[in-house]
Amino acid sequence: MKAKRNTAPAIDIGISAADRAKIAKGLSRLLADSYTLYLMTHNFHWNVKGPMFNTLHLMFMGQYTEQWNALDLIAERIRSLGVPAPGTYKEFVKLASIKEVEGVPKADDMIRHLVAAQEATARTARKGQGARDERPRRAGGAGSGRPRAGGLARIPPAGAGAAPGGRSPGRAGGR
Repeated sequence: MKAKRNTAPAIDIGISAADRAKIAKGLSRLLADSYTLYLMTHNFHWNVKGPMFNTLHLMFMGQYTEQWNALDLIAERIRSLGVPAPGTYKEFVKLASIKEVEGVPKADDMIRHLVAAQEATARTARKGQGARDERPRRAGGAGSGRPRAGGLARIPPAGAGAAPGGRSPGRAGGR
């Protein structure tokens, strides 16, 4: 007796299969950059030292916690489009625009690396936008021919939240 094959129903969310694939590709790059940023932030949390240890240690912990939660949202968004989410280091290295930091930098260099990685992640998020919802809607809304983010714009870049105490971690050192 042959086993029944379970076939998933076709996805009809008003976005064509080609656009879903394009959105998933952009989200996969965002996931790779976000994971790389998460890992970098956690590494720096573990290895920071010096007079700013406590402040940076706590700030990095707040950031990597937010980044971890964002990773799950991004991966689940990819899956909701009917595409497997990347989940290996090999895939992330191939997809990420952020390069690993060698060794353990000084605390002020950690901040510079993280700012650059956060900016790269934001650029990746913006590059992934552009698919349209093809369902007819009211004037000016989805289906109007104007570019849509396909959900990507609603996901903030990992680490986009404020640091502990409400301060932004970016532009440290009076930059």
